[in-house]
Amino acid sequence: MNTRRAACVLILVLIGVVLGTLTAGRAGGQMSMTSISGHPGDIVNIDTDEITGIPAGQLLIPAQSSVPIYQVPNNRWLIITTIQSYCPYPVQLVEEKAGVRRVLRGAFANGFWGDAFLTYTSSTGLCFSPGSTVAFYNPTNADVWVVSSLSAFLAP
Repeated sequence: MNTRRAACVLILVLIGVVLGTLTAGRAGGQMSMTSISGHPGDIVNIDTDEITGIPAGQLLIPAQSSVPIYQVPNNRWLIITTIQSYCPYPVQLVEEKAGVRRVLRGAFANGFWGDAFLTYTSSTGLCFSPGSTVAFYNPTNADVWVVSSLSAFLAP
C-alpha cells in the first residue's frame, strides 16, 4: 500500500513539473518562457503612486511626450498581464527602444466627460523586449495625467 501511494505521489509531482513549464520555440523570433512559479523576484508591479511618491499618484505626461515607467533588463523579457489605468484623455502604453516607439495598448475615451480607461487582462500578456523602456505616451496637444497599476513578470 505504501509503495502504491508513493508511486501516485511521484506521478502527481511529475505531472506538476510538466504542467509548470511552458515552452515555446526560439525560432522565428519567438520567445521561450518558463513558469515563474516559485520565483517571486520575477514578478513586477508598476504603480504610478510608487513612481510619483503620492497616494493615487497622478503621473503627469506632457503633450506629445512619453514618460518612462519601467526599464526592462537587457537579458529578460517583460510580460504585462494586467493593466488598470484611468486618465482624463487617451494615452498609450508604448515600448521605446533605439529611437523607435511601438504602441502596445491605448486608452479609449468613455463616459460623459470623455474619461479614458486603459484596461487589459491576459494570461499570455503584452511582451516588451529586453533592454526596452515601458512608457506612457500622450498623443494629445495638452498635458494629461494618468493613474495606473500594471502587473507583469520577467521571463528569460
